[in-house]
Amino acid sequence: MVYLSDSHPARDRAWGTFTNFVQLLDDSSLTRPLVRSREIDYNRDGRVDVFNFTLEFSLSENQIVSGIRLLLFFDVRLHTFSQVQMQSLAYISSAWSTPCSSVWIGSELHIRQSEPIPRFGIFDFYNTSLINSDSRLSADYDFRTILSKYLQRNGIKDIRRCCFSSYHLVSTTLQNSQTVWSPGQADTFTLQLELTIPNQLIVYPLLLSSVHVCVHFLDCGCSLIGRASGN
Repeated sequence: MVYLSDSHPARDRAWGTFTNFVQLLDDSSLTRPLVRSREIDYNRDGRVDVFNFTLEFSLSENQIVSGIRLLLFFDVRLHTFSQVQMQSLAYISSAWSTPCSSVWIGSELHIRQSEPIPRFGIFDFYNTSLINSDSRLSADYDFRTILSKYLQRNGIKDIRRCCFSSYHLVSTTLQNSQTVWSPGQADTFTLQLELTIPNQLIVYPLLLSSVHVCVHFLDCGCSLIGRASGN
């Protein structure tokens, strides 16, 4: 989901991959971009190292772009020890004081842990949709609503799911983000996103006799499926 901000709010534009969200937008608010994406596997290990994503928007005669808000949804999987699958998202926001013809954003997607992940078994508590895509209510596609629910999910333990083991909190976050924008007014606006998925340290518990030890493992088994989708 993506929003293009104009100096005049009435000329703001939006687009997304959720059908019901698009249907909520009127003709004056909806913009349909040219979408290009590319997944790069530099070391040919079968896992994505870099995800390139480009959106090219046609602009009306008086329309300028003074900011963007972008919400990306991901299917993240870890499979070196336990089988972990979860739905996660990333939020990007940027604004500038002069008209912009293009912007390039580079960032790294990292796994964030507040507790060790179980070493064995299936961990799919977070493998649920982060948005009600069947809804026809605009409130369900509000960025503040979506992000608030996401933060609550990542920061609160559900006692109902913790009968025999602790509930291990894990999510994703963007780090080392960089933004380069090109000033000027043109017939099109181009948004380029370069998302790197580096090898990461994943913390697993290891039981040795009665001693509880946390093991830091360089998990190269992190695969990611991304879907871009705006509020």
